[in-house]
Amino acid sequence: MQQPPTTNGAAYLVYLQAQDAWWWSQSVEELDEIEQLYRKATELDPNFALAFAKLGYIQATIYYNRPNLTVLKQTRAAANEAIRLQPDLPEAHFALGYIHLWGEHDYGRALEEFNIAKAGLPNDADVMSAIGNIQRRQGNWAESTKSFERAAVLNPKDVTIWTMGLAGNYSALRDYANAAKMFDRGIATDPNFFFGHLWRAVLDIQSKGDTRPMEQLLANTPENVDADGQVTFWRYELKIFERKYDEAVAILDKSAAEVIEGWQPSSGSAYPKSFLRGLAYWFKKDSVNANRYFEEVRPVLERRVQENPTLGPAHALLGHVYAGLKRPEDALREGKRALELSPESEDAVHGPFVTVAVAEIYAMLGDANSALPLLEHLLSVPNGLTPPFLKLDPIWDPLRGDPRFQKLCEEKSK
Repeated sequence: MQQPPTTNGAAYLVYLQAQDAWWWSQSVEELDEIEQLYRKATELDPNFALAFAKLGYIQATIYYNRPNLTVLKQTRAAANEAIRLQPDLPEAHFALGYIHLWGEHDYGRALEEFNIAKAGLPNDADVMSAIGNIQRRQGNWAESTKSFERAAVLNPKDVTIWTMGLAGNYSALRDYANAAKMFDRGIATDPNFFFGHLWRAVLDIQSKGDTRPMEQLLANTPENVDADGQVTFWRYELKIFERKYDEAVAILDKSAAEVIEGWQPSSGSAYPKSFLRGLAYWFKKDSVNANRYFEEVRPVLERRVQENPTLGPAHALLGHVYAGLKRPEDALREGKRALELSPESEDAVHGPFVTVAVAEIYAMLGDANSALPLLEHLLSVPNGLTPPFLKLDPIWDPLRGDPRFQKLCEEKSK
């Protein structure tokens, strides 16, 4: 008979509440409440190894979304306590794997821990998904897809396997037909998972430049629905695509969110609202307001990289601000540092996002000769850019009159 994870009934009840809350969660804000429940379970039973393991995992997830070194220290402590209490606990090794993945970007050690977890939980879909996540970061897309397919067999009701896992892989590889099928399967599995609908609409923009599904989705989305600020972001982005910059700023003014996740969220890449305001005014060529908001956000982003200098996307974001403020040396320094910290050779998923950001910095500085080779590269690698985004996004407007840019878009569109 399997040994119960705790003999403390109160601790186990709180643990089950945390498990249920995690299953239904759809925003970063909910993670704090879940973390408190797991923490309470460990306080009620200090020998509850499984609760410590889950606490370590949820804290690692919080760190990924809001990278803070204090949180990283806490997640290590929770996972290590789980290992101390029960060294062979698979869930503890699962948590350690995510610490190596998100906290240290050490994908080899993360995969080792996930394989240990798999030995103890051979039929666990979360473990298979974690392995698939590592494999695609290592550029092993075919192996990753097989892992996600195995995870989907083990737990076909988990919408994230269909959307973040399988659809994410097919989308990165520009297999849009299969990506659409996987998104549609995920939506059918859980119609209430809002991000499934959102990401499906993004796919139409990414693959065809068709903004109508996104417009329809947002028109039918209540004003009070804005998980992680992504509804605000896409309302803003559609106005940016239309070059209606004042309307884009007005959307930001209506949002209660001060920090907004973009369409390619990665650790350290969340946009302060002032950054998006500054960018909209920069597109509008309103230098007074652009400088005002870029100067407002500059110390915020400088502090972000000072507090955690390991985050490539954070350096890239700061580089945009310096470019907007006409500080080219500072902008290029931050872009170079971003590439050093997040190279595509080490992360095939998020590395291209950083390369895109550096190409954007070059475009903002008017350096077509440096931007164009990066764009040519990004139009061919997995998880890079697509011609529709090049045509829609005004970040590339400084290059738009260059015949090389026009030829690049047309050649890659065929």
